[in-house]
Amino acid sequence: MSKTIVTLLGDATHDHDILLKNLGGIISGKLSAFSIEDTQPEKLEALLGMKPALLALSKMNPHAAADGSKTDWMTAAREDTITAYVEAGGSLFVWHSALATYPPEGKYIQMLGGRFFHRPPEFLKVTYTPVAGTPMTPDFAAFEALDEHYQTVCDPAKATIFLNSSSAEGEAPAGWYRTFGKGKICCLAAPHPSATAKIIELERILLLCLKWCTENGK
Repeated sequence: MSKTIVTLLGDATHDHDILLKNLGGIISGKLSAFSIEDTQPEKLEALLGMKPALLALSKMNPHAAADGSKTDWMTAAREDTITAYVEAGGSLFVWHSALATYPPEGKYIQMLGGRFFHRPPEFLKVTYTPVAGTPMTPDFAAFEALDEHYQTVCDPAKATIFLNSSSAEGEAPAGWYRTFGKGKICCLAAPHPSATAKIIELERILLLCLKWCTENGK
């Protein structure tokens, strides 16, 4: 695997530049051995063929083209490409919106071991609580954020939960990880950064996720 982290980020409600700035800041500051190749869907197959160290996704399925039209970027062929990349030893980091709007029966969601199914219409005060004893367990007990509280389900037979969430909407897994074939998958539904709010705890969990994904061994 190369020392490249491929990023595919941003959609109609999640700003590409904010996502790239936050991931890029963590990678350049703490994972400086790796370089970032930010891309668009049409270039993904070629980049994955070069066997990058990690594919980081934070993008809903509908993709807005330059002419304003919207289509599903995650075609069946791209699902096959991503699945094959991970199965052969690649790593996949799925953040927030990359859990949403994908068909639950598709290869992509089936590979993740968990999925998004609902988002309350209003922002809520969400408590995020780490699970002890995982590679993504930070050195703090919990943190709160005013956020979209993604409602998710996770199959415990396929994945291990490292972060839970709770709000007036109820409780849900907020982060889980698994191996798939020879590769690794880490999913984080916890809050994405905004242009104004800086969540230190989230940055620390993001770093742990990225470290696990890019380290040798499982």
